[in-house]
Amino acid sequence: MKLIATAEDSGGFKEIVCVKGTDTSSQTAPQPEKISSFDEQGIRSHIQKLTVVPTSQGDVVVAARANGTISLYKTNETYDLINTATDGLVADSKDKDKFASLTTVSGYIFAASEQGRVTIIDPETIRDDISVASCSLKAPLSAFVGHPTQKGVFAYGGKENDVKIVRLFKESPFEDLKPEQLFQGKNVKNDRLDLRVPIWITNIVFINTDKDTEKSWNFITTTGYGQVRKYDTSHGRKPIMDKKLSDKPLKQVALTSNESEVICSDTNATTALFHVEKGTLVAKYKGSVGAVQGLHSYITDDEQLLVTGALDRYVRVFDINTREQVAKVFVGSKVTSVWLLDTSSGKSVPNEDNEDEKKKKKKRPLRRSEKEAQQENPDLVWEELEQLENDTKKRKT
Repeated sequence: MKLIATAEDSGGFKEIVCVKGTDTSSQTAPQPEKISSFDEQGIRSHIQKLTVVPTSQGDVVVAARANGTISLYKTNETYDLINTATDGLVADSKDKDKFASLTTVSGYIFAASEQGRVTIIDPETIRDDISVASCSLKAPLSAFVGHPTQKGVFAYGGKENDVKIVRLFKESPFEDLKPEQLFQGKNVKNDRLDLRVPIWITNIVFINTDKDTEKSWNFITTTGYGQVRKYDTSHGRKPIMDKKLSDKPLKQVALTSNESEVICSDTNATTALFHVEKGTLVAKYKGSVGAVQGLHSYITDDEQLLVTGALDRYVRVFDINTREQVAKVFVGSKVTSVWLLDTSSGKSVPNEDNEDEKKKKKKRPLRRSEKEAQQENPDLVWEELEQLENDTKKRKT
């Protein structure tokens, strides 16, 4: 497998080449063939969002950085920098902006910031005189996504900025870029204490797109208050389903091959498969300690894999259907984004310990960097305290 993980501490990204079954925390498991770092620019210019875009000259890695630039790299062995777009967010302003979304749709790259600025790049021009356009949407913005089949149609929302659907252009963002609002969501009814329910849209995913028309859409949203909501705009402006999945904000979303299911992760340590139609929790992908900041699903006819990158400095790969952990790699830095490029790369690298030493060591002690990463994670502290309390109760009884 060949994966990319962004490293917040160094401001660069890492390429991981390994096989299925790799586990850097296990003495007897296969180890990564290599972990290489690229374009480290420091934490102030760390990568906030990352995606991979297909072009006529091969795939391109696109990285939206905290300094307001959008860097584009070749997917060769050295990940050479192709070009940089600077017509992005104003990173040095008093109210510092951040990238909220980086997506590819209708053949163009769209980078949206929290203050509502949308930067559009034509990927076919990045090797020459790069073409960049921009427009503004209502802020604050936490989610921005394009419709997969309707050209120029997008959905966005944020904190106290309910979900909206707009048409940015009809043919080309470089010819007729003019935002036009098509739909605006309406808040759910007051809670049982008759208090207004706060709004915080964190992610939007279009579903059942074959049923969409020019005036109606089907989509789901996640919120900063742990809810998953389903909308069918032909039935009105309010969601037709509203379920609470977590007590923590839902920040990341990944799709599966089943349009009725979606994978969500919160700011604690929960990554779960959620059935949209039934409004039920199907299963959890366990292992991460701390918030999962990077989430990417790799869907082909042969396999379905989920990649996670968390604050515990591990990149994990799961089989979406069985929830089995396929790979686990320690990268030594907080991960903000992940991407699985392919599953054919990599070869098994055995641990260097001989058989006698393996028998003596039931479990390899953590490397110093791994131990430090766990010690600074508050979730581990609470788990240890809870275990200590349970052991004390058992001794008393």
